[in-house]
Amino acid sequence: MNSEDLEILKWILGQAYRSERRKARLDNRLRRLREEIEGPPGGRGYSPLPRAPQRNTNGAAGVMAEISDIEERIYLQKADIGKAIVKTMDILDYLPKNSDERDICEMRHIDMMQWRQIQEEAHMSRSQCFKIYRDALERILQNERIRNIVNENREEFRKIMAEKSGEKRGHEKSGQKKSGKKFPEKFSGKIPGENKREHESE
Repeated sequence: MNSEDLEILKWILGQAYRSERRKARLDNRLRRLREEIEGPPGGRGYSPLPRAPQRNTNGAAGVMAEISDIEERIYLQKADIGKAIVKTMDILDYLPKNSDERDICEMRHIDMMQWRQIQEEAHMSRSQCFKIYRDALERILQNERIRNIVNENREEFRKIMAEKSGEKRGHEKSGQKKSGKKFPEKFSGKIPGENKREHESE
């Protein structure tokens, strides 16, 4: 067992959360479009949401077509969330029922709770929650079927991490050109993309 296996397993378990984030972005986009089509002719009502750039559409018909397309994508995204949750539950079934390990993993990857919420619910410190969580992943990885699943996802995981690492380097170089300063490249070893919701200690 190595550290990459743990990261891949966390990435697999995080699929439901990532799907939920994509759905939230689609929901926001759909809300903006509906405000646009329902607003007064020649103007827009007030909305605290940021406005998307103007699109070249054929008036109301074009916006309605976009709304229909987004609604279909939201429907498919909901299906993806359901599949991801079922897959996550299947993996977590290898943990003992009614154990702290299972409870914390379910709160994290099925209920999609933040760590501060988990520690309050579990009545433990954050460090205790992290330790139990890591022990749970190591226990799961002892199962041969789970190791096979990890191996099946290894190539995709590495590809995505390489792409994100390349994007990060591109942003850093762009920042150096704008500021005129050079900064050494750093790699934290954490999974990019899954760190949006208070994953700072994973």
